[in-house]
Amino acid sequence: MNKIVTVALLMSLMTVTVIGLPIEEQAKAEEELSNEDIAVLAVCSDDGYEDGQNYPFDQQRDQECDELDKSLGVDVSQSTYHQAFIQGCISVEGNTEEDCERSIE
Repeated sequence: MNKIVTVALLMSLMTVTVIGLPIEEQAKAEEELSNEDIAVLAVCSDDGYEDGQNYPFDQQRDQECDELDKSLGVDVSQSTYHQAFIQGCISVEGNTEEDCERSIE
């Protein structure tokens, strides 16, 4: 996955993390992720995107990334891996979000 897509996915995760917080808390939450934390999340994102394009959903990797998300304080309803998997799957011509969600179940 190219770096632009990785950065875009991570930025959307950071946005999801801070939605609903007061402005001053949003800025603080965004600043709390270090470059190292972002790099760790990028690995989960890259893995998910690539799997979504080429491979089946990896439940074990999803759980590992979910634990990493939680340890870094990333508050999302689905792991970084899961979200990136959906994006990778959708990027394949002919796939819809519904198709991709069904492939996980």
